[in-house]
Amino acid sequence: MTPALPTTGPLAVYFPFADGALGYHCGECGYRCCRGAGFGATESELVQLTTHYPRLPMFVRPRRDPENPLVGLVNFAPRCFFLKDDGHCRVEAEHGRALKPYICRTFPANQLQRAGVFLVADLNFLCPLRPARPGDARVRHADVLADLLQSIEVPMQLPSGSELLLPEPLLLFESHLRDLPLDEDLLGRIALADVMAPRWEQAPQAPSASFVAVHRAYLVRLRAQISALLGLEGVVEAERARHAVEVGVMLPRLRLMLLKLRDPARSVVGDVLPLIGRRLVALGVYLELIEQMGAEITLGAIDLAFREGQLFLELLSLVDRVPLMAPGVDGEQRLALFRTQEAELRRLLRFVHDENPRRRLTLGQIFAELGIEDPVVRAQICQSFTREALAQFRFEAP
Repeated sequence: MTPALPTTGPLAVYFPFADGALGYHCGECGYRCCRGAGFGATESELVQLTTHYPRLPMFVRPRRDPENPLVGLVNFAPRCFFLKDDGHCRVEAEHGRALKPYICRTFPANQLQRAGVFLVADLNFLCPLRPARPGDARVRHADVLADLLQSIEVPMQLPSGSELLLPEPLLLFESHLRDLPLDEDLLGRIALADVMAPRWEQAPQAPSASFVAVHRAYLVRLRAQISALLGLEGVVEAERARHAVEVGVMLPRLRLMLLKLRDPARSVVGDVLPLIGRRLVALGVYLELIEQMGAEITLGAIDLAFREGQLFLELLSLVDRVPLMAPGVDGEQRLALFRTQEAELRRLLRFVHDENPRRRLTLGQIFAELGIEDPVVRAQICQSFTREALAQFRFEAP
C-alpha cells in the first residue's frame, strides 16, 4: 500500500530521507552549526527571545527581503552567543527547548521548499550527517513535524512554487521507494525504482525479481562503459560496495533533486523518472574517481559532488547513447574550457556534426573511433560542455 504523506497543519510534508536513517554526533563535529556568522528567527520568536535577552535586537540584520519569514541576526566568532562551553544551547538550558528559534530546533532538516500545499523538509549538510550509528542523534520525521507545527508560520510564509513541480502522486511514489528496506545492492535498488516508474500508479508494489534483473544487468553494462571512459576499469565490486550504504541513504534526496531540475512546462514526470537511474549510476562512478583523488566519501561529499557535477554526470550517463547535433548547428563553434584539449574537442564535435548522423556511434564509440584513449583527456572533453552547448545535442538509443 502506498503510504500517505504526513501532514502538519495545512501542509502535506515529504521527507527526502528515511525516518531515523541519518544520524549525527554534535560533540564529534565541534558544534559546527553554532559557529557561523548568525542565525534566523521569526518575528514572534524574536519578541519572545527579547523578553529574556533584551540586547538581542541590537544585532538584527536589515531586512532586504520583506517576504522572508525569518529575521537575520548577526553573531560573532568564535561561536553563537548562546553556545555554552559544554556544547549545549543557553536558551534551551535556561528557558526550555520551545524558546529556541525554529531554524535551530529543526536543524539539520531545516531546508524547506513549498509547492502549493506540499512541503519538502530537506537537509542542511553543514551538519556532518552520516548513516546512523549507535549513540548518534537520529533525524526523526515525527520530531521535525512537531517543530514545524509549533512554528507553522515559517513554511506558510515561504514563496510557493507550482504544484506541477512536485505533484502529490510523485511524492507518494518517492516516499514508497524511500521506505523500502535498504541493502547493499545499490544497482538493484536503482533498477527497481526505474522499472517501477512507468507503472507505479497502477501497481505500486515491487515488480518481480526477474523483471528487475534485466534492467539491473543493463545498468551494470552502463556502469562498465562509464568506468572505462574514466579509466576506472580496475575498481572491483568489493570497493564499489564500500559506499553502498552512504549512497543508498542519499538516494531519495538525489532523486528529488533530479526531479526538481526538470521543467514542468516542458516535461512530464513520466518522461523523467526512467532517466534518473542512469544519472545515479554515473554519480557512483564519479565518486570512485573522487575517492581515488584522496577525498573521503561522506554524505556531504556525495551532496557536493552531485550538485557541482550536474553537466558532467549528465554527459557520462549518456555514454551509451548516440549524440546528434541539432540541425544547422556549426560543430566548430563550441567552447573548450580545457584549452590543452581544444583540438580533440573540435575533432569530436566535427565527427558528431558531419559523420555521426550516418554512422550512429555512441559517445563511447566515438572516443574509440577518434583514438582518444587517455581517460583524463576524455574526462576533460566531457567537462568542457556547457549547459548551452549540451542543449545543441540530442541523444538517441543506438
